[in-house]
Amino acid sequence: ARWRRRAAAVNRHNALPTQVVLEVRTSLRRWTHTFSKFPITVGTTPGCTLQLTNGGKAPDQAFELRLADEGLLFSSKEKLNVNGVPRRSVEIQEGGQVRLGKYRISYEQLILTTPLPPPAATYWRIAGLPALSIVAATLLFVFHPLAGAPPEPTGAQPPIVLSTGPRTTVEHHASAGSSLPALYGPRDTIRYFDADYLVIHAHPDDETLDFGILLARLDAAGLRGAVVLLTDGQNGRDQYPRRETGGIYPAYDLTGNELAQVRVVEARNAMAHLGVDAYIRGMLPNFPYNSITDQLTVAQVLDKWGGLWAIVDALAEVVVGFSPELVISPDLPRGPYEHFEHEATGVIVATLLDSLNTSGLSTVRGHLLGIDPLQTSHYDKFVEISPWDLNPVTGVSFRTVQLRALAEHRTQRDSSVVGIETRLAVPAEYYAVGFWDPEFAPPPGIGIDLPSGVLSEMALPPGR
Repeated sequence: ARWRRRAAAVNRHNALPTQVVLEVRTSLRRWTHTFSKFPITVGTTPGCTLQLTNGGKAPDQAFELRLADEGLLFSSKEKLNVNGVPRRSVEIQEGGQVRLGKYRISYEQLILTTPLPPPAATYWRIAGLPALSIVAATLLFVFHPLAGAPPEPTGAQPPIVLSTGPRTTVEHHASAGSSLPALYGPRDTIRYFDADYLVIHAHPDDETLDFGILLARLDAAGLRGAVVLLTDGQNGRDQYPRRETGGIYPAYDLTGNELAQVRVVEARNAMAHLGVDAYIRGMLPNFPYNSITDQLTVAQVLDKWGGLWAIVDALAEVVVGFSPELVISPDLPRGPYEHFEHEATGVIVATLLDSLNTSGLSTVRGHLLGIDPLQTSHYDKFVEISPWDLNPVTGVSFRTVQLRALAEHRTQRDSSVVGIETRLAVPAEYYAVGFWDPEFAPPPGIGIDLPSGVLSEMALPPGR
């Protein structure tokens, strides 16, 4: 009877179907669904397996998911954004995301049933087996008690040394292939050099995602530069468990200061690929942005960061110290959807450069504003920089350099997953012109072939 019960339990287990877990998110809430019958249809079209509503404001849309060898096969009659790229058909892995109107549908988990072998039949019995079992259990407890000190853990996580004193040091991940940039925090004495360019942005990964092609080209042209990141991205989301573990990557979800420390390491490694010479951390607060309720205005961000002019004063010293001719930053709020901390950074840089120019302290002759490659329609004029030209020394395309740098941001799905796939699908890196000295010729080899006079005429009106 006992064997039959075990056999029945094994049969029930082995009959369990494969299951897929999907997460649906809007700006206000999120929820999950588990499916065991395939194909799955998801959308606002009536009759879908997972029925969503659109409130009658948009045409009905739907897509289908089927089991594939190594994931789910996505298909749709209309092109939908899959990991940021318009697709009609593609195989997606765990963590993949489909955008359908106001919904983001994520493929969270594939639950497979591991078959169990049938239990071996037992044809003999020992009358004294129950008593023998009690004796054996007693002896086991005596010689191997349940209570007591736990075993020493193995493979303990090495510490990450960051910002522990007046100087900033980092124990870095060893995958970067070039020299690591010098790293400075707000309390450090920066060793300035005559920089050709200066980048100012909000978060670790922004430098690579938004400006990676231009930075790789500047490096190939033999130009030196520095990157200022105003925050360490401590309120972002870690990719765990969809990232590697070991070294600086523990087997749990990183948050807060611990996440910030790892992201500084990742950004520094990424900048090594891009040839950046110095990395300056602003260490301003990074605010969560997981739903519309987290949205802040630019004024609120600047207030929480200590006020616009306090930041401008601190950055003015950096700009004067490096004395760059070219500054690269995000844009002011002009219509495209951007993270509120990106927009705040754009306001800071525009105010900073205007103030330095008015005071006669500025060496800056050109200001480029990064444009989201999926939102170029908001701009009448912009510069296109080709990613597929080859570095004349290494023979590697500048896009490849950017992708290698994006892969360093292992905790960030927007970079190491969506960012890589999106950048492979767009033909160029795009910039608006904040201002340009008509006598400042673009450095050769950086992919900007327009005459300086044309660039000057492309400048956007202040605050447009």
